[in-house]
Amino acid sequence: MTVTVKNADRLAAALKSAGPDAVQVAGKALKEVAYEVFALSQFFVPVDTGALRASGQVHDPKIMGSRISVEITYGGPAVDYAALVHELPPSVVRHVEPTRWKYLEFPMEMMKNDLDRMLAQRMEDMLNDRFGSIV
Repeated sequence: MTVTVKNADRLAAALKSAGPDAVQVAGKALKEVAYEVFALSQFFVPVDTGALRASGQVHDPKIMGSRISVEITYGGPAVDYAALVHELPPSVVRHVEPTRWKYLEFPMEMMKNDLDRMLAQRMEDMLNDRFGSIV
């Protein structure tokens, strides 16, 4: 799932004032927001042996030109069923509340209206900590 920051004029001005550190600040802020989504996903991820829940990770930011991304993943060689558990609907697999299918997509959907605000606030806080009250 991709989240795009809208109405980011204030954020863009703050980043411009950060100069060469702007990309690192943006990446760090994005990772902090991703950890909040991840924490909520941990509440919903199905638990049988605990391996699926334990496989969850928030990765370091990837910077590609003007684009910054952070991935949240579940699975791996020891938990190759993560995608299957995520995608099988309740009509196929019964989950014990509060766990559910779409255990990562659901928290993103729940938080989508707040993610841009959360990201902007994190970046503003980081920039203010680093450069004084600039925003």
